[in-house]
Amino acid sequence: MIGADRIDGSHGTSSDKVAVDARQDELMASESPEGRPPTHRQRMLGWRWFAIMIPIILVGAGVIALMRGARVMGIVQFGVVFALLLLIGGLPRWAASLSRGKEEAAARRAAVEERGAVDEAHPQTVIGTMATRD
Repeated sequence: MIGADRIDGSHGTSSDKVAVDARQDELMASESPEGRPPTHRQRMLGWRWFAIMIPIILVGAGVIALMRGARVMGIVQFGVVFALLLLIGGLPRWAASLSRGKEEAAARRAAVEERGAVDEAHPQTVIGTMATRD
């Protein structure tokens, strides 16, 4: 999920962030219809598989089409139409992932509020504190 990842801009300790991550996972498991989010390792494995296999399949299909006598322009046109169909077919999944991102962000906020350990200081407060030290 993009936008509600495990890294945020807060200034808590690493143990606070681990505790918030664990609580966020618990909240997602109990409140989200899709359940617990995949681990970072699982997401990276999926993206690596996708990044390696898709180019291999595309190049292989192009070579096979050329060997069977297809024109290059016909392959390109088919590729464009096929890509557009995939994009249109993927719209429901894309919308679901946006919804999942909102759920993860809400669970993250709730976990941070429950923990109360991650404080975000207003920049003007930090500047005032630094000025009084000097």
